[in-house]
Amino acid sequence: MIQRESSVTDDFIQEMQEEQRRERLMGAARRFGVAAVVIVILGLVGGGMWYWRHHAAIVSQQKASVRYFAALRSLEAASAGQDAQSQRKEADSILADLSATAPEGIRTYARMRLADLRLQAGDKKAALDLWSKVESDHKAESSLRDLALYLSLNAQSGEKSDAELRKGYDSLIQKGGSFAPLAREGLVALDLKPNNTADQRKEAKRLLIEIQSSADSSEALRQRAGLLLKTLGDVK
Repeated sequence: MIQRESSVTDDFIQEMQEEQRRERLMGAARRFGVAAVVIVILGLVGGGMWYWRHHAAIVSQQKASVRYFAALRSLEAASAGQDAQSQRKEADSILADLSATAPEGIRTYARMRLADLRLQAGDKKAALDLWSKVESDHKAESSLRDLALYLSLNAQSGEKSDAELRKGYDSLIQKGGSFAPLAREGLVALDLKPNNTADQRKEAKRLLIEIQSSADSSEALRQRAGLLLKTLGDVK
């Protein structure tokens, strides 16, 4: 009798343990299901946020592009004499805003075009500031950064020391590409200053020969180099 009761008790305990295991498994399954749903929802939300950010960036770029080309059309109209003052003012306003707020790319082009306008208006300080921003913007195209440095160096000829100008031109030469011959021409101008030494004139001749032989030199640049070489004559 006691043995039979003990067996029943054991069976009951086992059944209870099995029931507890089933409950734990069901609970784990429910928790896993909830976690999976949460992961899916978070993935959808994250993907949606990425899409809208990407979409917003494209829209912003497109709007900035439309405004940039509108500014260029205003400048073309001004050049053609169509209400020039008003058109230039409109272009200046658009470019000034884009140079401060536009997405990268358009912002750089706006700064370069605005710097040109500022220089034409006699505001060299503003032009130099804009070129400096382009030059120091590591997200900007390298060719535009080099152009900004080259224009800045040329604009400061006679203001910066020869040593500072040489350093800038040398950095462009080291980079190579289309601005290297132009930078050599900048060094030639420094070497051919009045009262410079014979050695500096020899260096100018060497640079001019390099300009003529460089595949990166434009035809106009080669022609200028050839004319200067004729002027230097038999400098050795």
